[in-house]
Amino acid sequence: MNAEPHLWDKTAPWTVCIATAAPDKVTVNNVLAQQPESVEAGLLSGNCILRPERLVVRTIHDLKGFEFRLVVIIGCDREVLPAHGVAREEVWRDACPTTIIR
Repeated sequence: MNAEPHLWDKTAPWTVCIATAAPDKVTVNNVLAQQPESVEAGLLSGNCILRPERLVVRTIHDLKGFEFRLVVIIGCDREVLPAHGVAREEVWRDACPTTIIR
């Protein structure tokens, strides 16, 4: 397996992010409004690694530069991914942004 060692380290913090691929249809605020009382969640911020027990929510494009053990992408459908007008040989870029394939 060619994954970074910390991804499989059971002692590493279990960081989770919900990312919307369609922020105009599935907004970050709507996702947070569905938050169960037993789950601590909020907007993605630069200090999210300091609170790994807190689930964070943001758009898929806002994830660039962040690392999470688990990313749940919502709002993916044919109207969203791949973007209209993208060359056929480039559609993989929408399906696997740099933040996901690292």
